[in-house]
Amino acid sequence: MGRLTMGAVLLLWGLSFAVPARAQHGHERMTTAPASTQPAAAPVVRCPVTGRPVDRACVTRFRNRWVYCADPAALQKFRDDPYEFADGVRTQWEADKPLRVQVRCPVTGQVPQSTIYVGVGEDAIYFATEAARDKWLADPAAGRDKLGACYTFQTGCATCGMTINPGVTRAVDGRTVYFCCEGCAAEFDRDPRPHLRRIDEQVRANEAAWKQRRSPPTPSAIEPPASHPTTQPQRS
Repeated sequence: MGRLTMGAVLLLWGLSFAVPARAQHGHERMTTAPASTQPAAAPVVRCPVTGRPVDRACVTRFRNRWVYCADPAALQKFRDDPYEFADGVRTQWEADKPLRVQVRCPVTGQVPQSTIYVGVGEDAIYFATEAARDKWLADPAAGRDKLGACYTFQTGCATCGMTINPGVTRAVDGRTVYFCCEGCAAEFDRDPRPHLRRIDEQVRANEAAWKQRRSPPTPSAIEPPASHPTTQPQRS
């Protein structure tokens, strides 16, 4: 009887490991299934003060970056004490990754400085020197045609994905590739092909998202359908 009891115990002990092993194997099959080919939805950019979605017209400057708020009241509250909302700002910046980067001054062609600019938010234009900014302000139309060539939709380092440094580049087949540092550029030089494929995917995605963001809303999005009047008819 003692041997039978011991055998039963050993059998049950073995089964207790076998069942989780099968469950774990099934879990692995689920987690390694091919990802959906549908593009990921853009993250909601939230106000650091209220937590509501931002209005990009309500914008201010903080630590050489733009911060968006939900409404004018939230914007003023943020300006009064921006460090009170530091956590919300970090969350916003993490969600609101840039879709394009200005890499050249439209006046000099040099790398622009983050502290020398005109305009606000996504419409801000950066310059290499204060003299270049003054020249632009004197005649903005003169350099307007060159402005489009001053941007890139490659926002992440070609090697590691970190924010690009416009001063660290490589020329590849007539195009400029950007990096965060010279170390990443050297790594890219060893075998550019896989990195170029990632860059092409990033550029296409950012350009499509940028055009969607900048396109005006369709009439159906801003006007109620004709079959649903906005006011009730007056009674006679």
